[in-house]
Amino acid sequence: MRALIDLVDSFTGIVRFIIVAIILVGLSLALMLTAGVSYVAPKVANGATERAAQIGELAIEEARNAQRDRDLAKDGWGYDSGNSRQDRSANSRNRDSDGGGWGDDSQ
Repeated sequence: MRALIDLVDSFTGIVRFIIVAIILVGLSLALMLTAGVSYVAPKVANGATERAAQIGELAIEEARNAQRDRDLAKDGWGYDSGNSRQDRSANSRNRDSDGGGWGDDSQ
């Protein structure tokens, strides 16, 4: 009978050890993930903010250039008005082939 009690006690000790080991591994994994996220997240957010600002500045500049081109085209200064896709493709072909006209500031 004493051998059976020792066997059950040994088995429960092993099970208890396995459960404690699983809990410790889980806690250490959670701690590593939390530390990693708290370190990485601010750097990612800063990088995304800088890229968004750069994209926003480029979009504003592109909109200003498009508005200037429309205004000059409306005044008859030889710029494409940007109303038709065919005109834009012909204009880009001309710009690529001969460098554009006197009103072309792409150089």
